[in-house]
Amino acid sequence: YRSSFPYFRKPSEIGHFSLDVDRKFHDDSHQLKYFCPPHEIHFDLSEGYKEFKARDEDVKEGLGHLLEWISAHREKFALPGEERVENGQAADARPATKSLNTNFVTWRGHLTKLLCTPYETKEPWQMAATLFKGTIYLSEVETQEAYDRRKNMEERHKEMCYWGHKFETYVTKLVSERGKRETPVNNSEAYVSVVRSRLERHSLVFGAEIDCCTKETEESPGNYIELKTSHAPHNHQQHWSFNRYKLLKWWAQSYLAGVPKIIAGFRHHHSHVDKLQTYNTLEIPHLLENQQNMWDSTICFNFLEKFLRWLRSVVVLDDPNRVYLFSFRAPFEQVKYQEFTNGEHKFLPEWYIKTF
Repeated sequence: YRSSFPYFRKPSEIGHFSLDVDRKFHDDSHQLKYFCPPHEIHFDLSEGYKEFKARDEDVKEGLGHLLEWISAHREKFALPGEERVENGQAADARPATKSLNTNFVTWRGHLTKLLCTPYETKEPWQMAATLFKGTIYLSEVETQEAYDRRKNMEERHKEMCYWGHKFETYVTKLVSERGKRETPVNNSEAYVSVVRSRLERHSLVFGAEIDCCTKETEESPGNYIELKTSHAPHNHQQHWSFNRYKLLKWWAQSYLAGVPKIIAGFRHHHSHVDKLQTYNTLEIPHLLENQQNMWDSTICFNFLEKFLRWLRSVVVLDDPNRVYLFSFRAPFEQVKYQEFTNGEHKFLPEWYIKTF
């Protein structure tokens, strides 16, 4: 995987949608937030934790919301000449294309996990793949290890998960609002960018949850910002660990969706943030060039390209009831797969299948 960096087309946004507090789909941008930090950076991220409305992690949404957007915007997938014609006139209705003319549909988070796989030695993953009308849909399946960890999570760790959501409320506000929100924090609402890109011969469409944007007029995704919180590293080992593990995931996530800027709130004392630091996504790999035993962005993208190529050679039967389950687990040396034809792990909903 150490050869040259593969061709990766600059990501472009082809649409967006919002999810409300009940996780209902809205074909609009009403959940998009502006980045507007206060003048004084001193936040207690534990504030309001007792009122936190966490979404139900037992409800597995799969690709559902992304499929709702695709279903409403099939014209975005038509090739030239595929427009539907009625009585010699182009109809306003969506094109009658029977294919999305796209190799892969998935979430950005799934691709991030794949990008980081060459350097993963702790976290197993499972991805279900289905070929339908020429497109491979890729949806993550929770591993037993992740399920056990979620169900047995200590209160302290639950609170630490809350900190990231609380941080967002300190430094953002909805584009549509004037004052600050005083409502309890929830992690159900979301604004999602729908992104198109290409990695070598693989055309990709994926959904990426976006934290906020700048007020500049630059076109999306060039105005988007990813927000992060982290314990501030204090010694050489902590700095190395931060660069090796956290920066890899931060870079992979933002680079995939074309998000140019990451703003991190660093905690020096428990849950208190007193410093913001900005990272330019494209510069992150160069910050690490002279460090020992670090990650290499070329290896990440070459792995992803070869994995997608292999996936296309395996997932060849076009059938929404057939699922190929790919898994990566200890000793973290190779990806294996199983094939299911009895409806087990099926994730494309019937309503979506019937729209073709």
